[in-house]
Amino acid sequence: MSSDEDVRTQVRAVLTRFNDLVVAKNPQVVAEFASGNDVLLVGSESGEIAKGRQELEAFFARIFARETSFSWEWDRLEAAQAGDLAWFFAEGRVILTTSAVQRMTPYRISGVLKRRGDRWLWQLYHGSEPVSGT
Repeated sequence: MSSDEDVRTQVRAVLTRFNDLVVAKNPQVVAEFASGNDVLLVGSESGEIAKGRQELEAFFARIFARETSFSWEWDRLEAAQAGDLAWFFAEGRVILTTSAVQRMTPYRISGVLKRRGDRWLWQLYHGSEPVSGT
């Protein structure tokens, strides 16, 4: 088992690579997910659920077709590992950018990563935009 700091460093690298691919609207982002039909992405918007490679490809094609581009900044990262699985929680903000405006909103992500060789691949991505209580 790796130390907590080692795991956080590895997870931060996965988050950075994911961010870079999404900012570039690069369809190779799908290769960052584990293969198989049990891989799952749950986004923060209603209906943003993709299970398996085919649905992931369709999801990212829809997201990348939008005028808005997405990126993230993380303030907090918690991570742990057991064997070839790591799980994490990150909290920060999503940055939504169009040609006219840039907007930031709080964002949280939790995920499960599966190690394949020397790479960590997404098994579960779950993002959310927390709302303030009233």
